[in-house]
This record gives sequence, structure tokens and C-alpha cells, in this order.
Amino acid sequence: MISMSNKKRKLSARGRRIISAAVITSAVLLGLVTVPRFFHDHPEPTPTPADTAEPSPSASPSAAPEETDKPVPSDVPLMSIPYSKVGYQPAEADNTTLFESGWAVLTDMADATVDIYYDNAVIMVNYGGDKPESINIHRDGIPYPSGADIYVYFEASCAIDREISLSAVDADTGEILHRETYALSAERTGYEFTFTCGKKNLWNGRLQFDLGAPNTDPHSMVIYSPRIVNSADLTTVKTNHIGYTRYMQKRCTFPYDAGDLFDVIDASTGNIVYSGAIVGGNTDDSTGENNCWGDFTTLNDSGEYYIRAQIGVVSHHFVITDDPFSGLREDALSILSLQRCGTDTSWWAGAIGHGACHTAPAKIYGSEQTIDVSGGWHDAGDYGRYMKTGAKAVSDLLFAYMYDPGSFKDERGPEAGNGVPDILDEARYELEWMFKMQGPDGGIYNTVMTSSFPGTVDPADDNGDLVVLFTESTSTSDFAGTMAAAAEVFWKYDPEFSHKCYLASLDAYNWLMSNPDHTNYTNPEDIEGGLYLDDSDLDGRFYTYMALWRRTGDHDYLTLAKELYAQDPTCADGISWTSFGGYGRYLFLTDARGKDEDPAFYQEMKNSLLREADELIRMSESSGYQTALHNYAWGSNGSITDNGVLLTMAYDVTGIQKYQQTAVEQLNYLLGKNVLDRSFITGYGRQYPHYVHSRLLQSHKASVNGALVGGPDAYHEDPVTADIPLDTPPALNYADDSESYSTNEITIYWNSALIHLLTRVE
Repeated sequence: MISMSNKKRKLSARGRRIISAAVITSAVLLGLVTVPRFFHDHPEPTPTPADTAEPSPSASPSAAPEETDKPVPSDVPLMSIPYSKVGYQPAEADNTTLFESGWAVLTDMADATVDIYYDNAVIMVNYGGDKPESINIHRDGIPYPSGADIYVYFEASCAIDREISLSAVDADTGEILHRETYALSAERTGYEFTFTCGKKNLWNGRLQFDLGAPNTDPHSMVIYSPRIVNSADLTTVKTNHIGYTRYMQKRCTFPYDAGDLFDVIDASTGNIVYSGAIVGGNTDDSTGENNCWGDFTTLNDSGEYYIRAQIGVVSHHFVITDDPFSGLREDALSILSLQRCGTDTSWWAGAIGHGACHTAPAKIYGSEQTIDVSGGWHDAGDYGRYMKTGAKAVSDLLFAYMYDPGSFKDERGPEAGNGVPDILDEARYELEWMFKMQGPDGGIYNTVMTSSFPGTVDPADDNGDLVVLFTESTSTSDFAGTMAAAAEVFWKYDPEFSHKCYLASLDAYNWLMSNPDHTNYTNPEDIEGGLYLDDSDLDGRFYTYMALWRRTGDHDYLTLAKELYAQDPTCADGISWTSFGGYGRYLFLTDARGKDEDPAFYQEMKNSLLREADELIRMSESSGYQTALHNYAWGSNGSITDNGVLLTMAYDVTGIQKYQQTAVEQLNYLLGKNVLDRSFITGYGRQYPHYVHSRLLQSHKASVNGALVGGPDAYHEDPVTADIPLDTPPALNYADDSESYSTNEITIYWNSALIHLLTRVE
């Protein structure tokens, strides 16, 4: 049996792991497309009967709920985004700014001028020396694997008729492996060079053109960059394994100097359809590599392709199409359905279905009182249910839907065909549980779980006594903001449920007004389950004020948000489970009233978003894989995903394409364009996780498609990664092993972020 003390260790190491995973995330916000608004722009609050919450203090807006909810006219947008994704145009690749040739020029008692571009070399021979080797152009670091067939093609022309030679050489010993001579003329002509490698692998091969020309007058020649084809098919070029959307950014990464140029090859014909420069050459400490990259963004024709670098290394095949991620977003959403607690999933979940689980009343810790808190999602590889991460996951789903409601279907999952998009069915399942976690005073309990982690058992067999832990301000503020956002989204489908969300948000808001101090409790000593600690509640309060402002139009809520921001500007940052403020910031920036009502604060919110986004851009530009991450901590993939969302938000409010392009690179990283050359999403890519840390999957000995695992963790926080050498570069600290809970666990809030990012870049 696998040791299950993991999450206690995982979460008690908070300062380095879960907290850092969220803080490091620098949080990504979510965006929305133009759809009808479901609520009043400026409704007048109307007092309701005495069973509603007491009014908040006079310094705060009244929290009396509206008696009725009425939608506004359909021509009022839910979100006001000035730059439509339809208008996105790919940037032209720059083949000059960062280009540096890797070909070397040597002269020995000769005189020549050589200008090397990515696709040709222009040579002026002033004095040719006394032998062919007197002038040579060569490149080292070419792989010549044992027994491989090497084919080289190049074109050349010369102002005079003369000969040159081409040699394959062992760069370490100088041994000539193969040599051929070619006659050049003024006509541009193609030439071939072929040989079979010897019995040993040679990784530092050389290709050398000898251009010395005794007894010739000064003359010029052009050699058009040679291309090497290696029958060994060395797949070292890193791409998104799945593919690229036609009009989005497309880049590949080379782990070392792979030549001056790369070609995109049509897999069906073998023809070169695009060529570009290999640029860069930055050392990346997180990978230990000196990376170069190539840009083929302007290749927009649908098809199946692969990359081949000048030295002969290649990539896996991938597609370019309008929707390369067809099915992935649905599978990612299905993972949340499979995490459902408190219900019988056996009738629809197939081999990993289970009976109703964790349905017994739960005892409120420190008392004999029990309450019904059945339902919701199992948080991760364990069966605990936590308010902070649940609210984060629901917010992702709500914002993804608001960004592009037309892209979500009603055909999968247990509620298929009920007239409501599957993504909202899933969000509602968690929201119904969240209601049960609200105490009679409006405060929110933070957790329900058994007192210790179970073994590798089916959820229905986890029969330990359930315990509900502590009302706290962090969970309450996250709950209040999420419920207010849900009220807006659900009006169209269920006004009664929408109003229930609104009332729950107001009750939680009133509790917050009566409890201004930050509270966030660690687990008692006799509780050995999971723990999510958050060192501030200001982000959740900011989210709450902004969401209620949007919901009611009451300017006093906006005043509260501004006062909070003046107290601590970081309250508006991020979109991780410790940083909900970015959701509120985005709600304000995409509401048509914000800029009109308070243009100065609108500009400050925009500047706040761009400060975060620009820092992510700087991180990306220093990374060999364009990864917007500065620390590989527990849940690094979740941070990368959240950061991708935040970058798309910056694009929404500026129209500056670099933000959207960099966001796409975060998805590319998750799907294989990374140092490990593996996808981190189960069932997708050439290499993907097979042995995830999940009690549900382990107990059924089953696998699923569409689950995002945590990814590399530089801190060696489980028994598997503890055996990885400490000097291993951070981005390589990953293990596809079910016991590697710090790198290969799955969670609801990583998958929700994936759904959100996919929605915003498709």
C-alpha cells in the first residue's frame, strides 16, 4: 500500500509549497466574451422581510437583498472587452534581430570576407591560399548516430567555374568520415552529400565546406544553407505535441544550437512548407539548457507537420487547425465530474464509478453538533473538500463561461441534455455544497474531511468520521465573491438559484463587515488531513466588493474596493486560490460602467493588471520555453496555467498581441513544449502522465484523459523526488509515479484553470 501521509506533509510545508505555488503564480485572471448581461446595471436595493441578514454598519453599503431579480435588455453586454479575439493577427517572425550564426569561418594564409545569414552565406574570396582547407566554413555539434544514414542537400553558385569540397568530420579527433568534391558555376545548382555513419555514436560531428582556391582571381560565391536529414529521427525539437491553432503564435524550442535554420515539413508530402531562422541562445538555469527557438506563426494552413532543424534533429508530428484541442476542454471538465462527492457515479462514470460517498453528517470540530455537508468535489488525490480551492475552481468555470458562453455544450456528464451548459452544471454541483458550508451567522467553514488521510480506497469505502473545521475570513471572502459572480451567470438559466447565490453572498458579506480581522486557521493536532493556509483575506474581500458592485450597481461597494486597494494594492492581484483579487479587477475592467463612473480608478486597475502581465512577459523572455514562471514549486503547472489566463486578460484590455501570444506559450508548455518533452495532461501528447497520484484512480487501477498534474517541484517533497539529485535543474524535478504526490497529483483547481485557459486561447 502506498504511504498516504503525503498531504499532511505537503500542506504543512505551506511556506514552500501550496502557498508559494499560489503566490508564485503571480496569478492569472479570467476573461469573457460579449454576451447578454443577466442583471441590472443599476438596480435599486429593496429591503426584504426580516429573515434576511441584518444591515451592515452605516459606513458600508446596505446588504439588504433585492426582492426580485430582473434581467437587463439583451443588447447590454455582460462583459465589455474592446478588443475581440476575432481581430487577432499573428505577428511576423523576426529572422534577424536575435539571429547569430553557428557556422565558423577559418582562414589559413588566405583572405576572404564571409557574410552569413540564416539561409545563405555570401563569400568574397580575395586570395584563395594554397590549398582547399585555406578557407573553410564549418559547424560542429552535429549528431552522427551509429549506423544512421546522413543526407545533406545544399545549393551553390559561383562567379567563376571552380571546385569546392564538403566533408563530414569527427570534430573531436579530426578524422574525416566522408568527403566529396563539387564543381560550381554561375548557375545556382543543387548538390547532394550522403554517407552512412560508423559503428559508434558520434555526437560532435562536423560538416565542413573547404573553399580555398589556389591560383584564382578574386571572386564571389553563395552557398545556400545546407539541410541535413538524419535517418535516426532524433526527436529533440520541442513543440506542442497536440498542435497549434491556425492564427495563434507557433514556436518550437531547440535544447542547444541546432543550426541556423529550421524547416516545417508537411508530413503527408515531405515537402518544406516554411523555413525560418533559429534564434536566441539564452542559458536557462531552470532547465540547464542553452535554448534557441524558431517562430512559424505565419504558417496558417491546416495540416499535419513536423519540424526539422538544420543539423537533422526533428520534432514529433503535430497539427495546425482551427481547433487542435477538440475534446480536451470537455475531457478536462469531465475530470471535475469524476471528482464528485456524495453521489453515485457508477451509472455514468464507467470503470471508475463509485457509490455515494461521504454522506454521513459531519461533526463541527469542538462541538457535538453535526451538519449535512454532502456533495461538492473531492479536492485532489485525496477526498477532502476545501472552500478556498473549491471557490477558485468555480470562479474559473464561471469566468470561462462568461468569456465565451457559446462554446460550451450540453451533451456530456450526468446532467447532459438538461438545457444548461455542462460547465454550469458542474459549477452548480460545487455551489450547492458551498451553501451547506455557510453557518447561520453567514461565515464559512473552511474544510470538511476525515480526521486523517485514508489509504488507497474507493471513495465509498472511506468511512471515517467527517469533521467540519473553522469559520474563517479567508474562506468567507472567497465564498462571497464567487457566489456574487455565480448569481450573475445563473440568472439566465435559473433565477431562483441565482437569487439564492446572491443572498448567500450578502450573508457572507455581512459576516465580513462584522469580522474585519484576518482569520485563517491551521488544523488541530488531532487532524492529519489537508490544509490550505492563506496569509491574507484582502484579495477575497476585494473580489467580493467588485462582484457585488457589478451585481447591484451600488457605488458604495466600489468605494470599499478602492479603499481596500489604497490600503494594499496587492489585493487586486492574481487569480490563484490565495489570490482572488484579480477576478474582481477583471470584473471591473470588463464592465462598461467602470470606465465611465471612475476613469481614474479604471486606469489604475488597468495599470495594475499590466504590471503583473509585464512581469510575466519578462519571465517568459528569459525562459528557453517562454514559460511565465519564476519558481518551480508544488503545483507549478497550476501557476503556469493561471499566469496564462492573466496574460489573456491583459490582451483583452489592451489589444497588445504579445500578451495573448505569451499566454499561448503557457498552454504549449503544458502540452509538451518543455525540457522534459512531455505533456502534463493525461491522455494527450506523445508522452503524458500514466501514474497520477489519485486515490480514486489508484483504487480502480484506472486512467483518465484530461487531468492536469502538478508538474515539476524543485523542493523534492515526496519519497520519489527525494531521490532525484539535489543539483538537478528545477524544471526536471518531476516523476510520473503515483507516489510522487508533489509532482503527479491532480486537483480541481488546476483542471479548472486549464479549462479557463483553453477557452481563452481557442
